[in-house]
Amino acid sequence: MSRTVWKFELAIEDEGTVVKLGAPKPVLVGLDPFGVQCVWIEHDTDSPVEIHRYHVHGTGHPIGDGETHVGSFVSGQFVWHVYTERDLTAEAVEFFRSPT
Repeated sequence: MSRTVWKFELAIEDEGTVVKLGAPKPVLVGLDPFGVQCVWIEHDTDSPVEIHRYHVHGTGHPIGDGETHVGSFVSGQFVWHVYTERDLTAEAVEFFRSPT
């Protein structure tokens, strides 16, 4: 098994942040040294890839069905809560099929 940790910036928007990794395991959520909200995810390069969507919710805001809590972080006066869900929508799958 070959594992690495990757960093992704988190979008605070309705669509969330889409990530495609093998056996993704979030290890940290928070602000990077530049103050950008991020999630660090362990990736197993030998595992089949999965598409996951990461959502950032403010305190008191609704959480979608099927979302699992990953962690929370403080930014200024706000506390943000990060949730993930497996994303099997055609939009997400097509996004990763498109050449980059």
